[in-house]
Amino acid sequence: MSAILAATLVPAMPAKSPAYWVSDNDYPSGALQRKEEGPVAFSLLIAPNGRIANCMITQTSGFADLDERTCAMIASRGRFKAARDENAAATYGSYRGLLSWRLPGKLGGPSYR
Repeated sequence: MSAILAATLVPAMPAKSPAYWVSDNDYPSGALQRKEEGPVAFSLLIAPNGRIANCMITQTSGFADLDERTCAMIASRGRFKAARDENAAATYGSYRGLLSWRLPGKLGGPSYR
């Protein structure tokens, strides 16, 4: 992946606020019943069309349901302004983030940083 990203001059950026990627309604039911919560760090590979080509968990919450839902929701809702190379052409880029899963009603539910 690093060879693909080597010529990137302008990084990929979310087209809209990442705060819209996940809501209380997205909390996995099993995790909710077990009262699981925690932060999930992720890394995305962004295609030249602004879509997410790959999502990888780089730091687990310790709960599989939360980790899996993180990539599922971000991949379905996340859209990006493509990275640009030295010729201003759209190219592959990367993006890293952290989603903190908090039980709904507790400090506002899931939040993104």
